[in-house]
Amino acid sequence: MIELTVASLPDRDRVVVELWRGAVQLAEVSKEDGTYRVEFYVEQGTNSLALELEELEEALGRARDSLG
Repeated sequence: MIELTVASLPDRDRVVVELWRGAVQLAEVSKEDGTYRVEFYVEQGTNSLALELEELEEALGRARDSLG
């Protein structure tokens, strides 16, 4: 399951929602000027991480709802 964490970061004007799978941060969802943005975190040289599309869509929907 993808876990969500609402975070207030020093380099952001507004809160963000972080998407985690275990100890690995997958992405960060933010809302600036009415636009939602998803920033994916990928480490070079690591193995890929496979996610079910429905699971990712559901987590992104919950993140959007958390940001209002």
